[in-house]
Amino acid sequence: MAGKVVEKDSAVKVARQRLSVLEMAETLSNISEACRRGGMDRTSFYEWKRRFQTHGLQGLKDMPPIPKSQPNQTTPENEAKILDCSLAHPSWGCVKLSDFLKLQGISVSSPTIQKILIRNGLASVYDRWLKVEEGVALSAEQVAKIEKYNPCFKERHVESSRPGELLSQDTLWSVRSKASGRCTSMPVWIPTALTPSVSCTRARSRNAPPPLSTTTCRPSTRNMALA
Repeated sequence: MAGKVVEKDSAVKVARQRLSVLEMAETLSNISEACRRGGMDRTSFYEWKRRFQTHGLQGLKDMPPIPKSQPNQTTPENEAKILDCSLAHPSWGCVKLSDFLKLQGISVSSPTIQKILIRNGLASVYDRWLKVEEGVALSAEQVAKIEKYNPCFKERHVESSRPGELLSQDTLWSVRSKASGRCTSMPVWIPTALTPSVSCTRARSRNAPPPLSTTTCRPSTRNMALA
């Protein structure tokens, strides 16, 4: 005796169950009763009937899910421009970057820019300046900014293997204090000597008696040399 044919395709099996409800309604001449027996509501019944009349059994199958789309997702081209702009102006915040990019015809909100920067490891000003120092061609603005916060960067073309091996001399502005504790606006030139390895400054005032000797250490933006 031939065994019962088992439908392997679940989509076809579901489609045939829906078809059986449509056929039952025609046999009984009672849609409500057919829907009750088949566990189908009347709204779905008419929808499946319409699809069956249009597409046959194929129309009774479940439609494939619509892939989720993000119509406002930033394109790779615009994301690259955002990253380039953030490195060209590392000190700019997300709002300023957004305003600047709008002038270039790229409309991106500041929160979106922040997400892009975080995803690419450029969330903070420090992260962006660090990336700039890793080999990106520097503009005059970038060089001036780095040298302001890291005087040792002026000797970036020369490497030192240990502290004290290389010294960089510079002159800084300062003020001269009076005996009363008040400061005068008279400038005092302070020659300084810097060692790029540790970014320490040794300064001695020539103009203000008694001689002032101070040592100021500040963290380096990055100890490196660029060819």
